[in-house]
Formats: sequence, C-alpha cells, structure tokens
Amino acid sequence: MSYKLLYFCSLSNIVLKSPRYIVRIHNSKHYSLLIITYKLSKMEYTYKKEEHSKTHVTYTVTVPYSEHQKVYERIFSEESLKIDIKGFRKGKAPKEMVEPMIYKDVMQKTIEELIPRVTSEILKKENVNPASYPKYEVTKIDEKDGIIYTAEFYLYISFEIPELSKLKITKPKVSVTSKDVETAIENVLKEWNEHNKDDKFESVNDEFVKKLQIENVKNVDEFKKMIEKELAQYKNQMEEQTLLRKTLEKAVDLSNIIVSENIVENIIEAERKGLEQYLKEKNKTKEEYLKEIKKSEKDLEKEWIERNKKEVQINMFLSEYGTKNKVQISPDIIKALKEKYGEKDLMHVVERVFLDMSARHFWSEIKKLSNWEEPKKIDIVENMSDATSSDSSNQDISQKPKIEIVGD
Repeated sequence: MSYKLLYFCSLSNIVLKSPRYIVRIHNSKHYSLLIITYKLSKMEYTYKKEEHSKTHVTYTVTVPYSEHQKVYERIFSEESLKIDIKGFRKGKAPKEMVEPMIYKDVMQKTIEELIPRVTSEILKKENVNPASYPKYEVTKIDEKDGIIYTAEFYLYISFEIPELSKLKITKPKVSVTSKDVETAIENVLKEWNEHNKDDKFESVNDEFVKKLQIENVKNVDEFKKMIEKELAQYKNQMEEQTLLRKTLEKAVDLSNIIVSENIVENIIEAERKGLEQYLKEKNKTKEEYLKEIKKSEKDLEKEWIERNKKEVQINMFLSEYGTKNKVQISPDIIKALKEKYGEKDLMHVVERVFLDMSARHFWSEIKKLSNWEEPKKIDIVENMSDATSSDSSNQDISQKPKIEIVGD
C-alpha cells in the first residue's frame, strides 16, 4: 500500500531522495502535479460517514493506538539522531533523556503524517473527489481508544458535458448607422483637441485625417469607411461575446452542475468584505445602504449568490470541457507566464489561461456546428488608439470607433 500527497508545482526539475518516499513530476490536465508516494505498510482503522448534504460530508475515524505508536517510534528514531547532549555522541543519548526534549515536535509530526494518510485511503475507498482541503479535528488520543478524529470535506460532484449539437446558435446580425459613424468621428475629433491644445480643429477635414497618420487613409471618405468597418467589427465582437455567454449558461443548465456549500459561503464572505470596504469609503452604515437600495440583508445575500454562482458553474464547465477535449498549455507559455507573474501567482494565472483556452475551443466548435462563416479580417490601425480612445464607462456603441478592437 502506498500513500500519495498531491501538490501543485511549476515545471521545474525537482529531485528528492529518501528511503521512505519517491518523488516525480506528472503532467495532468493543464497543470503539473508533484506526486510524493510514501512507501508505508497498510494501517488499521475504522470510520463512519455523516452526510450533511450531497456535497458536504464528515468522516469520524478511529485509528488504534498501536498504529500511532508505530509512526511515533519511527519519527522519534529519526529526530533523536539530530539531538546533541553533552557526554554522549550525537544521536546516542538514552531515550528517557531525549524524549522530553522532542516529544511535542514528534507528536505533531506523527499526527501530520498519520491522519492525512488514513484519510486519503478512506477517500479512495469511498471514491469521492474533494472540492476543498479537509478540516481536521482530533478529539481523542489515548492508549485505550487510540486516535479519534474527524475530517470534514466539501465534495466535487461530477457532471457530464452535454452534446454540443444541443447548443447550436444563429449568427447575430448587426448594422452600423450613419449616426454611429458620425458620433464616433466626433469623439475622435474631441479626443484630438483635448490632447493637442495648440493644434485644434473645428471639424474633421482632409487635413485633420492626415494629421492622424493612418496608413492608407488620406481623406475624410476613407476615414469614414475605416470607422464604419471597425464599428461593425466591434459590434460583431460585442454580440458574439453576449452570445457566447448565453450559450455557456445554457451548457451549464444542461450539465446540472452542483456548486458545493463552501463555495457559496466563500462568495458571501467575499461580497461582504467588499461591501464593508465600500461602506467605509462612502462613510455609510450597512443599514443606510440597505435602505438606499431597498433590500434586506437576506435579499442582498441571495443576489450575491445568484450573480456569482453562475460564474463558478461556467468556470467548472470550462475546466471539465477543456480537460475532456485535451486543451493544454505548452511549457513555453507556462515559462513565459512564470517570468511575467512569478512563482507565487503562477497557478492562478495558468488556471485563468486554461479556462480562456477552453472557452475559445468550445466557441470554435459551436460555430462549426452552427455553420458560422467567419468574416474577413479587418486590419486594425494600431496608432489610432491615443486619438480615438474614449470613456470606457459609456455604453453607447458609437463611442467605440477603434479603441481596443483587437482579435478575431
């Protein structure tokens, strides 16, 4: 019998040697796992399971004291070799002299090895997939009853990805009006005048267009055509993003994805902290805020859950979809991400990149099934961004003549 501990790690070369464990790197899904396999004999234990809900369980486990002592004695032997007592060679002092010095440390290490090891075996027997780290509580340790502890888990409930044929879509139709174009051009002029106080223009003319230094755009007519094309591309992009979102929500509904209670609790806690920060900045009380928005605290929490729960379900769907369809991030990309974001934030960034890649793969397949022909790509003028950027908070489509229109 062997006991495995799984750790997230970067794609670096790691070599560890020990008579008690083997270490290897394993690429799984979209990340790497450091797998430590302890070579240990099988242990005796009993347990009972308490189901609080489909996604929330607690195991009460009893391990005979004799099993505890086996682990304790082995760890004590290893740790005692490090003790140097005057009059004795290092590691050779009598146990009765050494044990009081290291008893607490050895007991801690015994528990930290024994409990996860037994719990891992139970989860394997139960064939369950934890969605959270376990919450352990040791309730008793004595020679008569042994070790009694509880391990509380939230579980990941597996689900099936629906047939993509059930998610076919109709390509949206968008149009750009002359008013859209004129409004966008007016914004370009306004931005120019704000940034060029000594070189202002009353209206858009050929001279103004030349000042913008846009490749292959020399006069007002060509400028209008370029703006119209980019507005059409932007509108298409916005419509496509909206449609992708709706399609993912439909996929989530068909998948019947269950979100564990701990995630819901985390949502409420995060939103509550955000609200506290907001109230502090605005110098308001919670009561004043609730009165202002005309909601009770219970209604507000319900709104938080409904808004965030769908995001969690979409991420769960994309993670499962990407895994099933073998979406992978190349080592070169991971290396680049590590250099940019550092080791600390690497796994979070990798996860976000993986979900983005999964969404792109999913959307590409949906469009193929829906016979969605891609439009011809429009060359984007990179050097227009300063002259045409506008307030991103304005939702009027005509306010976005060029701006961040990047990508297919």
